[in-house]
Amino acid sequence: MLLLVLTLLATRSKGSTQPSMPPKSSHFLSCGFVNISHWGPLAQEFIEERALDFDIFSVAEHHLPSSQLSRMRRSTSLVHRRCLASAAVGTGRSETGTSGGVAIFPKNHISLLPYGEPRKELHQHGLDFAMCQLRLRGVDINYIQTYLETAVGPKGNLQRLATLAGKILGSRLPFIMVGDFNMTPEELQTTSFLGKVEASIVVASEGQASCRSGRRLDYIVASNVLETALAQVKFTPAPWKTHDMITFKVLRAPREIQARFLVRPTRFATNETSSWQDAQAHFTQP
Repeated sequence: MLLLVLTLLATRSKGSTQPSMPPKSSHFLSCGFVNISHWGPLAQEFIEERALDFDIFSVAEHHLPSSQLSRMRRSTSLVHRRCLASAAVGTGRSETGTSGGVAIFPKNHISLLPYGEPRKELHQHGLDFAMCQLRLRGVDINYIQTYLETAVGPKGNLQRLATLAGKILGSRLPFIMVGDFNMTPEELQTTSFLGKVEASIVVASEGQASCRSGRRLDYIVASNVLETALAQVKFTPAPWKTHDMITFKVLRAPREIQARFLVRPTRFATNETSSWQDAQAHFTQP
């Protein structure tokens, strides 16, 4: 028995003398986004071909009304993805004309937390906004896809930005939002949106335009606590005429991301009639 203990101690001692290997940096999420102009054979083929490249892929301007979203869901289910979609809205110019529409396609194995009713994810018809709450290792975040109205600039999108801010603040979680904002980062900075949601704009490191027109309208907005966790943000050529695809990775382990909260002192229960809530600490966003 003594010999066995000495052998174990010697083995452990030898192991401790070896230099510890630095932890491997691994992208926790590999993400891609592109404005597809409309849902059709080209978009379907692209998603099937790139099915293994991204943990989460999202699109803007699919132009599918609610009655036709099943077409998109059937295609994404074939490549083992869910489809969380916000339907396009009618333009009123014709019987079939639509505007906008966004969708998020996470792989089936990614854990999603429900909003509201069980197994329901938050998306809003007419707002071009889809959001799913991702349960990662050590932290929960919101992944958001949006599309803002074209040709109206920041002033014409103020109401949409206010609604987006309300949805984000209501969830009380850090977020990553990708989208075709139809305004440049400089124009978005002229609004109060970034300050309200405590977020920053993240653009491709090369500083190139996202549109063939030479403008940068597609980018990422992320909570300040998540900004440094994003890396390898770049544009990749895509088979559409107007927009390139944004790809990025989250390199830091999510459990290392920290946020600061105000902690109110616990109110002690002084008698039997004190409520359970009064005996708990209350956490509020700063």
